[in-house]
Amino acid sequence: MRSLIIVLGLIFSSGFFIHDAFAYLDPGTGGIIFQALIGVLIGAGITLKIYWYKLKEKFSKANKE
Repeated sequence: MRSLIIVLGLIFSSGFFIHDAFAYLDPGTGGIIFQALIGVLIGAGITLKIYWYKLKEKFSKANKE
């Protein structure tokens, strides 16, 4: 069992030691990453706004009663 873990560890860790990637990042890649980041931030902001108003409404009803 221990040897199986060692062999699997060597097989899976060999991917971390690649010397040449031959990767190309297109000039539009930065724009896409930037747009995705802006979308995530806006989505998180809207989600927080919705839940903030729901929480605020719940506590204001509790104070009125």
